[in-house]
Amino acid sequence: GLLHTLLEAGSLDAAKSKYGHVDLGDDAILGTGGKGAEDKKKQRNLLALDKWSSQELLCLQNERKIIRPDGILIDRTAFVVTGHPVPDGWSSTHFETLQEAVAAADDGQILVVQAGRHSVGSRPLFLDKRLRIEGVKDRNAVPDPSALVPRIPDVQRLKDPDTTQVDLEYVRSEARIFSDYGEPVIVVNASGVQVLGLTISQRINFRMKDHGDLQGLLARTAVDIIGGSSVFRECSFSSDAGVACRVQGGSSPFFSKCEFEFSAHQGLWVGDGSTGRVEDCRFAECRLANLQIESGADPVILRCKIFQSYGCGVRVTDKGKGLLMGNQIYSNKSSNVCVDDEAEPIFRGNAVYEGSADGIMVMSNGLGTFEDNDIRNNDGSGVVIMSGGEPTLSMNTIHRNRAHGIFVTGDGHGFIRRNEIFQNVLAGIYIDAESNPSISHNRVSNGLGTGITVADDGEGRIEDNDIFLNKLCGIEVRTGGNPLVQANRIYEGIGVGVKVTNDGRGTFRENQIYRNSHAGVVLENGANPIFEGNAIFEGETDGVNCSSYSTGEFVKNKIMKNTLMGVVITRHANPKFVQNEVSANRRSGFQVADSGRGQLEGNDVCFNVEAGIRIESDGKPLIEKDNRVHDGYEDGILVSWGGAGVIRGNRIYQNKKSGIRIDGGNPLLRKNMIYLGCLHGCLVTGKSSARIERNDFFQNQVCAIRVDGGSAPVLKKNLIHDGKVDCPSLPPASPQPLRRGMGLWLAAQEGECTS
Repeated sequence: GLLHTLLEAGSLDAAKSKYGHVDLGDDAILGTGGKGAEDKKKQRNLLALDKWSSQELLCLQNERKIIRPDGILIDRTAFVVTGHPVPDGWSSTHFETLQEAVAAADDGQILVVQAGRHSVGSRPLFLDKRLRIEGVKDRNAVPDPSALVPRIPDVQRLKDPDTTQVDLEYVRSEARIFSDYGEPVIVVNASGVQVLGLTISQRINFRMKDHGDLQGLLARTAVDIIGGSSVFRECSFSSDAGVACRVQGGSSPFFSKCEFEFSAHQGLWVGDGSTGRVEDCRFAECRLANLQIESGADPVILRCKIFQSYGCGVRVTDKGKGLLMGNQIYSNKSSNVCVDDEAEPIFRGNAVYEGSADGIMVMSNGLGTFEDNDIRNNDGSGVVIMSGGEPTLSMNTIHRNRAHGIFVTGDGHGFIRRNEIFQNVLAGIYIDAESNPSISHNRVSNGLGTGITVADDGEGRIEDNDIFLNKLCGIEVRTGGNPLVQANRIYEGIGVGVKVTNDGRGTFRENQIYRNSHAGVVLENGANPIFEGNAIFEGETDGVNCSSYSTGEFVKNKIMKNTLMGVVITRHANPKFVQNEVSANRRSGFQVADSGRGQLEGNDVCFNVEAGIRIESDGKPLIEKDNRVHDGYEDGILVSWGGAGVIRGNRIYQNKKSGIRIDGGNPLLRKNMIYLGCLHGCLVTGKSSARIERNDFFQNQVCAIRVDGGSAPVLKKNLIHDGKVDCPSLPPASPQPLRRGMGLWLAAQEGECTS
């Protein structure tokens, strides 16, 4: 307003003549004669000379009402701090030191600090009244007045903040204030204090006594704000002894375009219930955290750059809070962000990247909300939750980290929702050591390792996520991991869909596991999970592969349309399959081989291209309690060389070849219903010696039982009837084993098979 008015008028005299002024002796008040609403607005702006910075006052002409120290035009009522002895005859408004100027100043006074070095010695500058202290910059660093843009009032900035542009191109102040004895430079205990354009340094030129590592309220500090609402603009803070700037005592300062750097401890420490606002500032190269919030403090940090700390970029601890929005936090030696000790900050819309360790660390019962942040390219994990940490992560993008995307360990908890997690080197999410987070509605993809890993007694609730295109497993559970995995979509992985290994457990319900390059589900090395109500389909190899002493239970799953087997059970695995649908696989529905075991109850095995159930190589499953093996394109059940097991109480029907084919195996068939086969009910060949007892054979196309190839099965009390081909009836006799090589053919007639 003031700037536009003067530029429009062209000069101070023109502004006076256009808008009027009243001459009150030595003081002329601008802007008292306009008539319209617009004129009144300009009048108010002209009256508020002390509300504007020196750059905006440049547009004023060099009138008698204005003085000009160091080439900067200011109000003539300001005090000037020269930094050197004041010559005789100078105005009483000139002072050698800041202490002298502050002591002489009344409430509301402007103090201008000339370019140069100003020492406060061992006496801190104590500000307990409303003052404006402004450093003067070299005239060559000041832009042409015609190129200036009017300052946006803070009230308007708060109502409608512009987060699209951040101006951090500072012109370093030429006015430098320092202390040499480890004492504070400035102590603020008043509202209305304004400090602009100063470089404030706390230096030590002696060997400090070792008092231990004094932190927080006990640490040395360059600027100590102990009360009130003050304003710092375009200032630079540093400390060789401790904290560059400390905010305590419930104070509420405002920092804009300031620098906090090169400090022995923190750049900015906010604690003791303080609040405040920090905008467009830069934090760099402090030995501890660049920014630390603790002890219930709740500041607002906006659009800052926080980088290259030797410790954390931002640390929030001891029940600290705070709202951090639109910041860039990067390239710090420790975690870019650390939240601990019941702290509860809000991080929203920040970029957290390229840290030498982890992006965000939440530990020691830390809480907090992290929303819409970009967490990327950190040397460790994107987010680490440990030691009772329980944050809420939502709508973040977590990618390209060199370890895990999210690592939950050491009794970590938390809520992980609606995040995009991709292209991390290890797991997208890794859970271990009794941690128990809630993970829902995320997209975990394109990882070089697993999508989600649960290990070492980790738990967790993993629900309604999309997990896809990961190089190893979509989900891996191992070494005692025991998660609840529910209603997820696990698909198009380059490796296995779900892998449970090394005594892993877990409950998997209502997931869709499909189109993975390897098996949909792999169980091995003592795994013992529960799969219930899942759809496992269209895998490029097997649907389910159980091996190496694994157990587990599969209930009411749909296992279908896989390129190889629906289920493979090998190497002493002994899982239980109950009421599953195993259908339309391009090879067998079940394969039990290589000393595999297993228990099959009440499954529906149908429309498979090869045998519905294939048993071989010392496989010994228990197949009972009304499994339905039907509509296969080959045999219903095939027991080949070395196969055995117990097959009882099942229905085997409408298969394109034999209902049961025994080719060198030695199973026990008991109380099965074998019917409507396109060839034999049971074909025994390859020198088999199976026991076939109390089965019901009927309506098979060729015959009920055919024995050849040197086989010698035991047939006992089978019921054979309603066949499609007649044969001579056999006289009743007591059951006898068939003699090797007899080639007995039994066709359909009512009665019992005796020999």
